[in-house]
Amino acid sequence: MFREIHNEKIGNVLIYLAQKVEKPLYKTKALKLLYIIDEIAIKETGVPVTWLDYKAWQFGPVAEDIFNDVEHIENSTLNNFIIVEKEISTFSEENDTKIIKPKKLFDDSKFNNYEMKLIDKVIKKYGKLSTKKLVNLLHKEGTLWHKEVSKLALSFKLHNGKSNHILELSNLLENDAMKQFTYQTAFEALQFQQDLLNN
Repeated sequence: MFREIHNEKIGNVLIYLAQKVEKPLYKTKALKLLYIIDEIAIKETGVPVTWLDYKAWQFGPVAEDIFNDVEHIENSTLNNFIIVEKEISTFSEENDTKIIKPKKLFDDSKFNNYEMKLIDKVIKKYGKLSTKKLVNLLHKEGTLWHKEVSKLALSFKLHNGKSNHILELSNLLENDAMKQFTYQTAFEALQFQQDLLNN
């Protein structure tokens, strides 16, 4: 959602994660950290940092367009921000062979103070966890993914562990009218900006 508006911000989040997270930063771990950043941001403020769409896949929430961009980095708009290297070893502890590295220096101009503190907090708390531990964390009972996934068991079997079901982060705000209003206001402002770009 609003990818054109936020591509530079998303690219810089990936640069920052690649610079700060314990090396190497595997693709799957980066995807999980992106989700955690947005989930915490929406719970705390009503507004996500990246506005990415996350789909309910078998192994947790995944921003499919970022997944695809990392898989095909040479044709991606993220190519200006990150390098993706394939691990030479035939065995990867993370069961992932794509490693994300920064292509240029991090630019904090797209981020406010809250967002930078949040990203640092996520890196400090979750950056040292393995991909497997992050997957398990996001699969816990009561998580947004867990609530939605029971409906999708057949879809996972039919589509190699993937689904097109979007996890609506705004559902995390169902008991907070003020944050719902904040989300809706921010969404409408971005929609207006997107419409201007498209006209």
